[in-house]
Amino acid sequence: METESLPTSGAVLTEEELFNDRVRRARPFLLRVAEHLVKDADGAEDLVQEAVLRAWEQRDRYAGEGSYEGWVVTVMANLWKDQRRRAGLGQSVALDEYEHLLEPQPDPEEVRWQRHRKSVLDAALGKLALKEREALLAHCLDGRSLSAIARELKVSRKAVGELVRQARLKLRSMGDVLELALDEEMERV
Repeated sequence: METESLPTSGAVLTEEELFNDRVRRARPFLLRVAEHLVKDADGAEDLVQEAVLRAWEQRDRYAGEGSYEGWVVTVMANLWKDQRRRAGLGQSVALDEYEHLLEPQPDPEEVRWQRHRKSVLDAALGKLALKEREALLAHCLDGRSLSAIARELKVSRKAVGELVRQARLKLRSMGDVLELALDEEMERV
């Protein structure tokens, strides 16, 4: 089962909890789009419910690239089109104004390069000691304070600072290939 950390709390979410959180945040937007499509509040609610169910069933198709809301809008629009087709009705509402949500497919070369960078970074992180890796990721990616990490790891704040410093030094010493892969990620931190 996939899990993902919440940047603010560090809690680990199950796939279902992550899905429910995303749906909760996207729901007002999905309702506005659905109301535009069906011109009826009850029908819009039904369309959103069916779209959420279909999105859950097809969750493995969301590649994580592009807007999650845009992906669910696409699922919802396709569901709406299917319903209209089955009912023998034409498409009386243009979806052009939502086209910006349906992000274009990323350049395959860029996707390949991003995957390569991620694999290089993952390999480098795997070479760090466990506590160094945990401290670095919690501080740099999750944005947690050194004090919060210290409480979690049951070490002093100074020790966490040293773990993060040592992890960064080790990553920087791993060579030019890693440096290329890390430029963007490490500069954000």
